Parts: sequence; C-alpha cells; structure tokens
Amino acid sequence: METIKEDYNSLASTYDEYFSNITRPHSQELVRRLNINSSATVLDLACGTGTITAELRKYICPKGKIIAVDSSEQMINKAKDKINEKNVEFICGGMLGILDECQENSFDCVTCGWAIGYASPLELLKKIKRVLKQNGKIGIIENRKDTLSPLRETGIKVMQRYPQHILYVMDLTLHLPRDERHLERLYKKAGLKSLEVWEGEAKFSFKDGREVLNWVLHTGASAGFDRMMDPKVKNKCDNAFIEIIERDYKTKEGINISHKYVAGIAERI
Repeated sequence: METIKEDYNSLASTYDEYFSNITRPHSQELVRRLNINSSATVLDLACGTGTITAELRKYICPKGKIIAVDSSEQMINKAKDKINEKNVEFICGGMLGILDECQENSFDCVTCGWAIGYASPLELLKKIKRVLKQNGKIGIIENRKDTLSPLRETGIKVMQRYPQHILYVMDLTLHLPRDERHLERLYKKAGLKSLEVWEGEAKFSFKDGREVLNWVLHTGASAGFDRMMDPKVKNKCDNAFIEIIERDYKTKEGINISHKYVAGIAERI
C-alpha cells in the first residue's frame, strides 16, 4: 500500500483533470441520495482531492462537521486548496487505522469513494459500522470488478513480454464488488441494512494507444504497476502497452474503454 500511496502522491496535480472531473457527477449523486441532515457529523474516507468532501460541504456546512481522510499527503493538500472551512478537518492516514482510532457511535454518516478495493471490504465495513451512530448511514461508490479490464489485461501482457525486467511482484488485486448484488451482500455480512444499490457506466473513446496510456498514467489506473518494472525499460514498456492495446482493442472508431461502477447506501440498525 505504501507504493500505491506514493503513486497517488505523484498523481495529485492532474488527478482531477483526468479522473475526478469524469466521476464527479456519480459521486455527487451518491451524496444527494444520502439525504444527510444539515447538522450531521460525517467521515469521508479516501477523500482524495476532495470531490465528495466538497459535495458534502454543500449539505452540512456551517452547522455540521466533516472529517476527511486520505493516505496521500499530496491529495490532501489539493483538497485543502479547494476547501477552506472551519467545519472541515483533514487527516492524512490510512482508512483502517483512522477507523480504529475513532470512538464508537461517533458519526451520522461515513462515505468512501473509489477506495474500498484497497482494503478488505468486509473488514472495512465492519469497522465503519462500529463508528456509526444508530441509524447512521454509509455511502459507497466503487469501480466494478470487471471495469477497465482491457487496461489490466494489457498491463499483464507487457509484464509477460519483459519478465527479466520485473523488479519484484506485488499483489495488485483489488477487492472490488462484482455488481450491485455483491455490494448488497457485503453490507448484510457486515451487519448493515442495505437501503439501495445501483450501477452506472461511463464510456471513453481514445483515438489511439498513446492517448490511452496518457490517461492511464494520470488517473491511478496503473498505481503500483510502474514500480514493479525496471525504470530503465519504461519507454519499452510504454511502447509495448501502446502496441498491444491497439492490436487487441483498436477499431475504426478508435479504442473504447468502459468504466463501470457500483454504488450503495446502508444504515446501522
């Protein structure tokens, strides 16, 4: 996770342009559906550059309070640049560790956007349940397990082409929900009452492999992967990625990539 944190630190300056601006409408929908009380105390886990935090602020400041958490210091700094409210507190730290430090029954709502895959989802949800007040709500939005599969498959093929340049192997498996029913089951296993779950999709079109690579390198989609390969062969790996994704996925219309997500709201009963 330290490697992934370092990658997100390096992405902070361009993350909004390449990722947050695309996912913002979906994150905003999650916050709207939560129907949060204006005096609520909210914990925003994996706040990143503050997209969900900023949306929460519209509903609960100045009466309520937001504690926004992220493991990337640079992401936190970008969020602070956008949000300057006495009712919003930013903390740099990991989700699980921060949850362990929080008092039981202390939050009216907990949100987590695009990050439950970096932890054991069931462990995370159980920890969130502990800090929620009675009838407190949790809002999750996350990539579906099958999203962006062409990117993962292409990355694996690049590694297979240059196995002698792999510096080390790390488990980059993300524990992502397969669909809305999977998220609903996770809520129930954690002892939470599922209120609603839904899915969505955004489609991206790129003219060529180089444009895809540029997007990948600025969104966190390759977090952890780059550091497994010898930096001396970065150009070779980049060129191989372009070649392979064009060979396998390019059509007359270009390269189409589907970004699928699942979201849901539950409450502590």
